[in-house]
Amino acid sequence: MKRFFTLLLTALLVSSPGIISAQCSGGTSQGTVTTTAVWQNQNGADGGKYYSFNTTAGWIYQFSYCAADGGSSIYDTQLTILDNTGAYAGAYSDDFCGVQSYVSWVAPTTGTYRILSNLNLCSTQN
Repeated sequence: MKRFFTLLLTALLVSSPGIISAQCSGGTSQGTVTTTAVWQNQNGADGGKYYSFNTTAGWIYQFSYCAADGGSSIYDTQLTILDNTGAYAGAYSDDFCGVQSYVSWVAPTTGTYRILSNLNLCSTQN
């Protein structure tokens, strides 16, 4: 009987689809944000929208919806760093501080990148 239970449980786990979080893509441009050495607020970072920003190779860039950093959102947020063509650039966050997101990312090159804001499951919202 125990063997049957183990096999049945294994079969259920293998056949049950799961939800896998992954970086978001796409988005609509909301313009450019100028990064600074101190936290600054950017209002209107709606789901499915991105802001372009210029980088210097090796510098650390941080984006946050966390209240401890001065951020806020009434939604379950996600943040993704994309290169200027819209390809994933190596940084993604979902639910870092509660349901809010925080990204700390070292720029691999000097150039223009995008910070994409989304709601849970890469959804859009005005």
